Amino acid sequence: MASSLMAFPPQMYTGKGPSTGLRRSENIHKSNFRRTHKTRVAMNGAIAQGSLDMGIELLFDPAANEGLDEAAIFALMVKTIERYCEEGNAILSTLPAKNVGEALVACRDKGTPVLAFNAGHDLAESAGVQFWGQDETKAGYEAGLGLAVVETTEKFCCVNHAPDVDVLKDRCGGFEKAVTEKGKPNFVQAIVNFSEGCDAWNESVLAACAPDEGKDWSTVGIFSGSNSACPVPFIREHPAVYAAFTDTSQEVYDAMSEGLNIIMAIDQQSYLQGYLPFSHLTLAVTNDQAVGNALIETGPHLVLEPPTETEQESPDPAQEGEAPSSRTLRLTTDNTHQFTLYLGGLVLAVGGFVLAN
Repeated sequence: MASSLMAFPPQMYTGKGPSTGLRRSENIHKSNFRRTHKTRVAMNGAIAQGSLDMGIELLFDPAANEGLDEAAIFALMVKTIERYCEEGNAILSTLPAKNVGEALVACRDKGTPVLAFNAGHDLAESAGVQFWGQDETKAGYEAGLGLAVVETTEKFCCVNHAPDVDVLKDRCGGFEKAVTEKGKPNFVQAIVNFSEGCDAWNESVLAACAPDEGKDWSTVGIFSGSNSACPVPFIREHPAVYAAFTDTSQEVYDAMSEGLNIIMAIDQQSYLQGYLPFSHLTLAVTNDQAVGNALIETGPHLVLEPPTETEQESPDPAQEGEAPSSRTLRLTTDNTHQFTLYLGGLVLAVGGFVLAN
């Protein structure tokens, strides 16, 4: 039985089982998916741990997409899904854009087992595809509610670093819905580009989010990601502003401890986003056992105050031994449960073969 799992950012692991060898790396892309922040590291660590728990050896080989923009990366995802679907694989994919979702649904309609995770809850729901991860619309909505109940806030700014990506549309859409329902419809978006540096980031945010004439920063609520060098220093420079963050980071925790007006940070529990669908699809393919829920929510979990040092501690990502780096095709003897798991450049083969391309 052949099957395949997919997730992004595009990166290549290959593997066989049972074994414990592991080698991990990162592939940096020119898109919002390229940034190696806490969420991505935790998801990679979860997948690595799952591979050890389930006896899969992983080899890493990055996809050749350096320099591609978001549209090109999504097109690459579509081609990858189509290619592996033709081979009869099971596919696990993030859904950052509509065309990726359409490709996954087309694959499902051909009889291939599919799951979606991490990004694209609304797309998965509308397509009838099981989803594991955070409801991004709900995350934005909760942030909007938190900022709208502040007595002084009047203007609300969603900082969007990927305006063409459905995930960001969902976040900002949920944010706008909440503040509007609270009777504070003064909503704007600041379109930013992290790759241009913090001066450009600050300029874009100031142009869109600055207080209305005659007002001060205490009237502004900003909803932004935190995993870059720009957002938290901006909040420090404007300490009267109120903020909510789309993710968690040490920088946010430090700013909370300093007493800045940070209403919340959102933890989408990214470790679970990696481990749960990985192990679930593995069991579905090998044992023909699966959870029937349409949505398995790992977030949003609202962090309203900085965690203690003990709460912030987490185990190191699973690493045991080192996998060979050569590009090889190695056959194994047990083909009883042969399958390939493809996660956006991630190919895992259990009991059948290892292909490091």
